[in-house]
Amino acid sequence: MDHEKTWDRLLSLAKIEGQLRPVAEGQLDKFEIRRNIKLPQSYRWFCKKFGPGSIRGQIWINITAPEDPPASATPRPGGHGIEALNEDIWSTVFLDVDVYCPDPKLIRNGLFFGSDIYTHHYFWNTNEVTDRANNELAVYVVFREWKVYRLADSFESFIYDICLGKGIPDHGKLDYDPPLFEAAPPI
Repeated sequence: MDHEKTWDRLLSLAKIEGQLRPVAEGQLDKFEIRRNIKLPQSYRWFCKKFGPGSIRGQIWINITAPEDPPASATPRPGGHGIEALNEDIWSTVFLDVDVYCPDPKLIRNGLFFGSDIYTHHYFWNTNEVTDRANNELAVYVVFREWKVYRLADSFESFIYDICLGKGIPDHGKLDYDPPLFEAAPPI
């Protein structure tokens, strides 16, 4: 699988707003060492091509990227990095996960990478590897009312098949044509 060509194709299809802020390979490596986790290859390539920002197609999702050094969870323009997103989620939104969520273990295995305009959160199940060679992980969404859906086998499939394709079950649909990627402003 040629992830670079995949994201080059999206670059050619999408309208780009703002200045792309690609993430350096070393920054991704440092995040993996800090978190003791391997990021999916398709996400790594996405970060190296686009960096953080929002993608609008059938849904409007803000996608985070690792920062070096990791930023605090204090909200600021353009959102925050993946570590701050996870810190924020676990210190506020999901304090009651064991009470309200039908499958809290699934959520606890999550590494969150994005959220949408409806305050739904998107994550990889770190225990569900779908492609060992590329370290691809299943992608899920948890709605604010605690419904959880498995959306895709990989980050690439999530972007093309869900964000730019059919959308999400029980979710409003947008129709950006062409799709739009809005780069997060510098911090």
